[in-house]
Amino acid sequence: MLPKWIKSRLMKLDEIEARLNAATPGPWKWEIDASDGTNALVSSDESVIGRAVLWGQDKNDYGAHIRVTEEDAEFMAHVRSDMEYLMAEIKKLKG
Repeated sequence: MLPKWIKSRLMKLDEIEARLNAATPGPWKWEIDASDGTNALVSSDESVIGRAVLWGQDKNDYGAHIRVTEEDAEFMAHVRSDMEYLMAEIKKLKG
């Protein structure tokens, strides 16, 4: 039987992996569509994951409308905290 702290870490990794597997395969890139001025989030097979209209003069006055699948949105919503968690785990392993 695994200790509770190990089970907790494994569950967190399973959650991250599930979000990764549900999202559109990568790598992703951000492109500007010169024809209409929108930005597109594009997958490695060149299919459009999402399209965004951005506005604002600087980062304090900035907005966006973007349409993506629920799975890709869930992945994007967690990416910062997932990366922080994974980096902390890597640092622990490195000692």
